[in-house]
Amino acid sequence: MKLQLLALIPLAAVSHAVHAQQFIAPPDPEVDKLGCIGFSYDLTLSHVTHTITSMVVSRVDSLSPSVLAGLRSGDSVTTIDGKPIKETRGGNTWRTPPGTHHTLKIRRGDRDLEIAFASGKLGLASDDPDVSRPCRPVPTQSR
Repeated sequence: MKLQLLALIPLAAVSHAVHAQQFIAPPDPEVDKLGCIGFSYDLTLSHVTHTITSMVVSRVDSLSPSVLAGLRSGDSVTTIDGKPIKETRGGNTWRTPPGTHHTLKIRRGDRDLEIAFASGKLGLASDDPDVSRPCRPVPTQSR
């Protein structure tokens, strides 16, 4: 009798295997009301004043409004829409509708440049949950 129980244990373990299910979040209409900038950045904060002391572009999405305007990975942002980065609130700066115009003053190597672009619109989501939605330019109305 003991031998029969031992033989059944592996079968019981197999029958209780858990299968992962893919979950795709439904579209969020609130997220789609916000524009996108098409780049990621690294911030350095002051430990004393808790303000931003540096902002460096870490990744730029291909075909995004910011890359089409000339922004590159490694650019150091000094001002956003005329405000020094020390006076900005990081991510809250970008919570604007698609088509909102932004101007960045950046330092690239030993040159100071100005980059102007309009915030884009998020593209369709990928089936891969690890892939973020692409940022694409907002089509302009031709007159």
